[in-house]
Amino acid sequence: MGNIFHTSIIAQAAPQPSLGDALFQMLPFVIMIFGIFYFVYQRPMQKEQDDHKKMVTGLIVGDRVVTIGGVLGEVLSIEDTSIVLKTGQKSSLTILKSSIRSKVKEE
Repeated sequence: MGNIFHTSIIAQAAPQPSLGDALFQMLPFVIMIFGIFYFVYQRPMQKEQDDHKKMVTGLIVGDRVVTIGGVLGEVLSIEDTSIVLKTGQKSSLTILKSSIRSKVKEE
């Protein structure tokens, strides 16, 4: 008789949670992961892009710049999407504005 009692207790064990319940419980963690990703990776990248855009739009003729390829030059003219750089006595390069890495600080 005691054996039947134990069997009925085992049979009445708690049911397994459904797949929907498990996904609902994971939702806060997924949201937290995306939030961390945004503040650690995405937001600093946006800030860096905004700073670069401000620097490029603030360039004037005569500024010295460094390109992403390491070329130093002086701005000769500025167009919509490109800049003409004087790189030597008789040489100039036309480059995209996105190719400017930084502005050289005057000493």
